[in-house]
Amino acid sequence: MIEGSGAEGITRHPRRIMIVSNGYGEDLIGAKLGGAFKTIAPDITIAPLPLIGTGAAYQASHFIPEMTSPIPRSGGFIRTPRDVIGDLQGGILSTLWKQRREIQAHSNAADAIIAVGDVFCLMWATSGMHRPTVFLPTAKSDLFMPHSALEYFLIRRRADWIFTRDTVTADAFGQQGIDAQFLGNPMMDGLLDSTPLNRPPSSVTLALLPGSRTECYGNLDRILQVLPLIPSALPIWGWICQSPQVDHRELSRVLTAHGYINSNGHWTHPNGTLTLELTLRFSSAVQASDCVIGLAGTANEQAAWLGKPVIAFPGTGPQSRPLRFIEQQQLIGPRLHYIQSSTPKDIATAVIHALSLPPLSPPAPQNAAHAIAGHVLPLI
Repeated sequence: MIEGSGAEGITRHPRRIMIVSNGYGEDLIGAKLGGAFKTIAPDITIAPLPLIGTGAAYQASHFIPEMTSPIPRSGGFIRTPRDVIGDLQGGILSTLWKQRREIQAHSNAADAIIAVGDVFCLMWATSGMHRPTVFLPTAKSDLFMPHSALEYFLIRRRADWIFTRDTVTADAFGQQGIDAQFLGNPMMDGLLDSTPLNRPPSSVTLALLPGSRTECYGNLDRILQVLPLIPSALPIWGWICQSPQVDHRELSRVLTAHGYINSNGHWTHPNGTLTLELTLRFSSAVQASDCVIGLAGTANEQAAWLGKPVIAFPGTGPQSRPLRFIEQQQLIGPRLHYIQSSTPKDIATAVIHALSLPPLSPPAPQNAAHAIAGHVLPLI
């Protein structure tokens, strides 16, 4: 935004970027992009508008969300008519109306818009005044779910710059005559921790990912049914990776219900050979683990990117449905082992098999958010 300033000549106002995202993983990407823009241009203003939840990832990065929303019954994963009906019964229409008014109001002051998520997110983000728009279509990949003809049509009309999550999807956009680039996946930025958690000596270590939504409590209950059935000559140490937006007390209640005893934050199973610890240091715990049991979305993909075998099985909510994990398997490849059975013994057997696999080399660090921000900033 440029205007005259008398004798001082032409000056540029501090720019304001509105980031609209619809999901915890999308919020995390939005926060990383916001941080990258601030690194390049410290005077820039970042205005996050999360469509689902309170925007905990933005808050953790010291960005104050301009809007918060209740989490719909579907968790944002609408795949069946039942999901639509459940969201309608939960008052989704009033939430959408409020979001639309908020977005239109904030877009008036924005110099650019970033939409992180699906095409619905893009349409909602651009429902106000026209502004230069960046779209990160994180919800889909041609590895498991290509965009439809209607989605391509809408993206072509609404997005000025598109950055996909992989090269396969960028190539598919190009075949449709839509310019799209892959500069890396911001979801994987900053995951390599130079100070991982200390591994207890002579033990098998597991990272447990119950998820980031309310279903995580039921998912943790299912994971805890599996752990005592894992045959091991060594003690088992597990890190329960807790999302900042879930209730620590409720997770503790689930552990207590399974007979675990808390001693200074270390939860010990009655068998004496199994110890768990709640942690917020997700990437550190995954790096220190031999195997991951994951009933999560973004966290499963990040754990696999870090080179760890991930065991998934049907959970208790929309984020951990069989279809979701089948899609993840197509996206991630052989590092994700989806077990169709919900029987704890079958899942324990799969964990033992995963522990026997040779470790993969850690990936090279990346900074995709900085690459995207550096590409876009001169253009707005």
